[in-house]
Amino acid sequence: MKLLPRLLNNNYGIRIARSQADINKLNNTAGNAGMLPEVSLTGSDKYALNDNYQKFSAGNDATNPSLSSNAINAGVALSWTLFDGGKMFITKNKLNEIEAQGEILFRENVLQTVYDVVASYYDVVKQKQQLVSINEAMRLNEERV
Repeated sequence: MKLLPRLLNNNYGIRIARSQADINKLNNTAGNAGMLPEVSLTGSDKYALNDNYQKFSAGNDATNPSLSSNAINAGVALSWTLFDGGKMFITKNKLNEIEAQGEILFRENVLQTVYDVVASYYDVVKQKQQLVSINEAMRLNEERV
């Protein structure tokens, strides 16, 4: 049964279950439970390029080709919920349970795959044994005739 470890590593169902368990583990953080502050950063940059032609009532005119302007804005916001009625602790417990459930589902998937492989192997062995018995019975019947 040297094939079994390779089969388990290459089985897509097991790979998906392992990935889902890893995702559940990565999502189980204090930040996802709402226990940490949130920081927001904003920024913008506006650049304008204009050609300007002015004609004054006195008769003179002014031309300003390629007039440019640049405006940069930045902002930072920090928010932190100090008390939310215990929701963050309940959410953290829920994330713990989801992580544990992911591990259980992964183990169940591995065990089910191993069972399926072993059952299939023994089914093939049983069928080979039945084939040998059928061939032996046919040989004995041919000797009787």
